[in-house]
Amino acid sequence: MTRYVARRLLQVPVPLLLISIVVFALVRITGDPAVLYLGQDATPEQIRTLQQQLGLDQPIWIQYVRYVRQAAQGDMGRSLRYRRPALAVVVERLPFTALLATTGLLLAALAGVVIGVVSTRYRGTWGDVFLVGLSVTGQAMPNFWLGVVLVLFFAVRLQWLPTSGAGEWRHLVLPSVTLASFIMPHMMLLTRTALLEVMQDQYVTVARAKGLPERRVLYRHALRNALNPVVAYVGLQFGNLMGGSVITEIIFAWPGVGQLTIQSIFNRDAPVVVAAVIILALIIVLCNLAADIANALVDPRIRIQA
Repeated sequence: MTRYVARRLLQVPVPLLLISIVVFALVRITGDPAVLYLGQDATPEQIRTLQQQLGLDQPIWIQYVRYVRQAAQGDMGRSLRYRRPALAVVVERLPFTALLATTGLLLAALAGVVIGVVSTRYRGTWGDVFLVGLSVTGQAMPNFWLGVVLVLFFAVRLQWLPTSGAGEWRHLVLPSVTLASFIMPHMMLLTRTALLEVMQDQYVTVARAKGLPERRVLYRHALRNALNPVVAYVGLQFGNLMGGSVITEIIFAWPGVGQLTIQSIFNRDAPVVVAAVIILALIIVLCNLAADIANALVDPRIRIQA
């Protein structure tokens, strides 16, 4: 297990390096950050001064090497709008995004696994057909549309929950349900498919031949081995939610990293945009690593074959 974890850790810097190259190149392709921030009405002296402050007057490869060196030390530049370190601005918003992603993922995992198990146990019945059809419908439903509908019904019409913002647990309900509604159908179908496949294995047939109740065969023998793809999916989705909840954060005015990134793009605050993308990419890579390690702990065959 130690060798497997060591090999996976050695693979972490590669995607981060590639992402840093892509982000750095995209920021430079869109134009000179100094000109983008100051606008077309800025004088050459103002542009030249800001370029010197940001180190943009040096060759591009020197800028990248300096950027990587500073980023490795936790220095990702200063925000042009907030006049503070860009990393500190992003880190302030991380807890809000992490809270939203964690709550939505827990709701989706709990509901998806439970419904998947129920659908598997009563497979072939009308209840199974209804649950599968409901999951397919949930996959096709845009989460931004669902978010607007939830706001109109529960916040505007019934006035049970606030429309936007953050502060207390009531602010978390609608955005977390919106996120969970998109992931839960995938979780349900994945659990159902994995269980149906495991139920055909020989050890399940032996357990049934011993006269064990179907409930015990399902929960005690089949479910644990069927959770491998579910665990991997949960790990991947947490990273994706950390970086992909932008629309939900905008709809509900949730003060997370996604909303900050969009605002920084419109404000031409390149250091904050780059810092947010790098931090979110690091979280996604670490979540994938955690999912792989969790799978290896559940299924020893993974670390043996790796």
